[in-house]
Formats: sequence, C-alpha cells, structure tokens
Amino acid sequence: MAYLFFNAEGVGGLSSISTDADKGSHRPDESYHAVKQVSDSDFESVRNGTKTAVLSGDNVSYNDEVVVYEAAAVLNMYFDNIMAAFNAFIDNNPEHSMITSVTEYRNFINTFDTNTLTYPMEKSWEKHCEDNSITYFHPLQLP
Repeated sequence: MAYLFFNAEGVGGLSSISTDADKGSHRPDESYHAVKQVSDSDFESVRNGTKTAVLSGDNVSYNDEVVVYEAAAVLNMYFDNIMAAFNAFIDNNPEHSMITSVTEYRNFINTFDTNTLTYPMEKSWEKHCEDNSITYFHPLQLP
C-alpha cells in the first residue's frame, strides 16, 4: 500500500506521497495533514505524473494529467524548479536512509542532456524515467 498526504487546512492540496516502507520518514502531523491510504497503482500514477490526486471531503479522486514538453528548454525549466527540493533534502538530511538514492538521482538530472530526447515529449519526466527503467523520485516523495 501507499499513502497520499493532503493539506487538511484549505482545499486539500496534495503535499506529499509515500510508499508503505517510507511512510515513517514523513512523520505527518495529522492535525495538518489528511493521510489517505491508496493502492500501489494509484500511487504510481501520481508518482509518474499521469494522474493528479484531489481530496474532496473524505474521498480521493484522480484526474488524468497531460504533460507536454515542447522543447529541451522547457524540460530544463522543470529540472530547475524541482532541483531546489532535492538540494534542500540532501543538505538538511545527510543521515537519512534515502540520501544516497536521492543524491544519485539529483546527480543524474544534473548531467542529463535534455537535447537527446525527441520533442515534443508528450509525457512527464517521471513517466519517461519509468518507461526507461531509470530510478527516480517525485519531489513529493521527499520527506
């Protein structure tokens, strides 16, 4: 099983995602988060960017997500946006059990030549990684 953590204050936006094995790393404050257990397939759809999760009341619903990178520059902007989360995690959690894997993924992104892909790329970066057996982390997986 897996978990989705929603902001309990406000509209219920997704704030974090976790596998069963990593749930303890997230230490959710249940007064601030609504924690929903979901199937592994729903988790993977959110993780790979093919679906977005929405909390409405006590129910989680999913919407299909359409991601298109028109050019390498657009994918590079996405990398720039997510890199802050990876760098912060690495800098602030040197002893964390995920540190080696997250560091390797960050280094992979830093050295990846986005010009080697065909554009427009009509799927999320995470889906591209999944399709090509690249170990990846969605930024929401970081505790």
